[in-house]
Amino acid sequence: MRAFVKLLCAALVSGLLVAASAAAQFLIPGITLQGGGGGGGGDPTAGLLPTAADGWANWQTAGLQAIPLSGYIAGTTLTVTTSHSNALGPSQAITGPGVTSGTTITAMGSGAGDTGTYTISPSQTVGSSGSPIAMTANGIPNRSTISTTLTPSGGDDTAQINNALAACPAGQVVLLSLGVFKIDSVNGGIHMDVSGCTMRGSGAGAQKSTSLNPVNGGTAIRACVGGTLVTINGGNYCTDSTATQLVQTTRTGSNSLFTMWRNNTFYGTSYDLAADAVQGAFSVTLTATPSPAINQGDLIILDENSANDPNTYVGNNFSGFTRATGRNITEQKEVASVSGATITFVTPIMYPYHTSSTCSGCDAQVTTWSQTPQHGGGIENMFVWGGVNTNIGLGNGGGNPCAYCWVKNVETMWSTGCAICIAWGYHDVIRDSFIHEAAVPENGGAGYLTAISSGSTETLIENNVMWYGNKYDVMQTAGGGNVLAYNYGDDSFGFTYPDEPESGWNDAHNYSTHLGLMEGNYGANFAGDSYWGSAIFISAYRNWFSGLRASSPPNAGYAPLNTYSASGTGCGTIYYGDYRGDSRAPIQVQKASFYNGFVGNVLGYSGQTLINESGRPGYTCTQTQTAFMVQVTTNTDYNAMIAGNDVPMWILGEYTAPGGINSYDPTTVNTITRLANWDWVSSAESCYTFGSAATTACTGAATALPNSFYLASKPSFFGTHPWPWVSPTTGATSGGSGGTSVLLPAMYCFQQGKMPTCALP
Repeated sequence: MRAFVKLLCAALVSGLLVAASAAAQFLIPGITLQGGGGGGGGDPTAGLLPTAADGWANWQTAGLQAIPLSGYIAGTTLTVTTSHSNALGPSQAITGPGVTSGTTITAMGSGAGDTGTYTISPSQTVGSSGSPIAMTANGIPNRSTISTTLTPSGGDDTAQINNALAACPAGQVVLLSLGVFKIDSVNGGIHMDVSGCTMRGSGAGAQKSTSLNPVNGGTAIRACVGGTLVTINGGNYCTDSTATQLVQTTRTGSNSLFTMWRNNTFYGTSYDLAADAVQGAFSVTLTATPSPAINQGDLIILDENSANDPNTYVGNNFSGFTRATGRNITEQKEVASVSGATITFVTPIMYPYHTSSTCSGCDAQVTTWSQTPQHGGGIENMFVWGGVNTNIGLGNGGGNPCAYCWVKNVETMWSTGCAICIAWGYHDVIRDSFIHEAAVPENGGAGYLTAISSGSTETLIENNVMWYGNKYDVMQTAGGGNVLAYNYGDDSFGFTYPDEPESGWNDAHNYSTHLGLMEGNYGANFAGDSYWGSAIFISAYRNWFSGLRASSPPNAGYAPLNTYSASGTGCGTIYYGDYRGDSRAPIQVQKASFYNGFVGNVLGYSGQTLINESGRPGYTCTQTQTAFMVQVTTNTDYNAMIAGNDVPMWILGEYTAPGGINSYDPTTVNTITRLANWDWVSSAESCYTFGSAATTACTGAATALPNSFYLASKPSFFGTHPWPWVSPTTGATSGGSGGTSVLLPAMYCFQQGKMPTCALP
């Protein structure tokens, strides 16, 4: 456990930052909601966060960072007596009481991802068969036993891959050779229905297809280098002898290219809570002993109707991404034990779910799944192209969870829906991947690069490149504890409105997403929309939000965006560029996104430039940016910004009302925490009094920020480079603006035309 405080953007009851000891650099007062479900184990007034954990957000266990197990070690043999992940395997670090530091699994024994034996190093003695201890495993298992090796047939390869996956034993690998595997998604695409199997390619390739397609498709804009150009239904890719390539050959129909979940896993039985769920507690009590029984290792849904909570804003009341209409405050939990009507979970409850109800059937409930969901599946080391709906789907929004599943070292491009979607996920991972070039980069469900939806809980999206899509990410009624960290995102846009940036890092795209963390990322902006409802208790820590897309002037930009234009209305031709001032805001928190927190971020860039669109061929209007401004927190600020087409660093309250009318809510600032952020208008680090536009001194322990809100030490992909890479005291960011030259690995690799796992300088 780390001896620092992790920020939980909870309801700041007293509204004041509390200075703490040197060991606990800062504390945030906790959460009090209605119905007796207070923070800090029920304390209705303060509920200060503990100094050695992340409160109730569980960020430090996100993804495969802390897979729970119990067992004992004798010499070099780890015997696992209890585990339910199907995700144990070689290369994972093992930690626990008495376990030697640096202990790793080196090989499978009788275990295939859960109970059984595993070879570990170094040799030691911990626990015994009569007294197993609780331990955790950390990391994606590097499975080495090959179940089947497949080569391209030259025709439709869908059936041969599906047959191999269906026969794949737990803990083994279906290996795809180099070459082009042709997939017919009209008839269902590739689907993994078994737990504990990895589908692994023989290489992700050399990014030969990047920047090949015009926006929305058409004739390729360049020739392939060292490969053959292939055109399918308006999209192009280059063959690559260094890659396993999965390509959708028809690009019609509505099925995803690759999906991972257990078929016919639907919502099971719902049980009412006997009392409010206490935030930070590990147990709930039901009104009756569950029948059918709930067992250790089961996944369950914990939820309530958002109408029960005054901190949620419904917006246009879109009811998707939930198990039942309106039940948008939700998270998934793994059962640790059951005693009668009391259910105990592996991790603490993140939100105080209420039994007091303002509407019929809105009470907090626990809901089972109809069968054990998919666990421990992975897709690795390949190029995926052309999905009509989704390229890669972990779980399904209509049910069908995927737990402890992962995507690793994959290049994915030219999908029509979202490139990688996680729905009803639990501890899933997307890492070390290049996710880019949506086939239809437009809002309304097309062109999202990643999505966390439908109660997905404690997901980790880390060290990826996301470029050229409508949004880098969306969170659609996501559960709590999700972490997006150390990713590079850029060039979010809509093909009909290229003159203004879209929401880049989008923490909200349907209401009641909560308790998420965005740490160490780069992107043009953080902008959670409230059109479909609000996100609550979101933390943004040590990110760089530049306020300028890579392909917007004055940058030279990347093809094809640096030459892209669209036909507009009223002004003629619309060119790609960040010409609308308010959309350039590095941070925009829209109406009713309550209790979000921003700590240690850098906003804007050194020498930032106003951009004017005028004198362009076919363009008949003028968008002239008048000035940079620090913040918009009042109606007066808002009106001045719109009148001058000014570029603010902060917008707190703008939103798009039904009918597409932009408006402003001056109350949004009332719940926002802003501590120790650097902006390049002030050229200084600023702290703001909670719930106010007024600054306060950034002095003392309050500014002694921890390195991370979820990591104990520097991640390995930084190599020898400095970490943290963002310094809010100097404005230092990648490239060295304002201070010592530092580097975000994913950003460097993208600029070198390589995968995020490239060798750093």
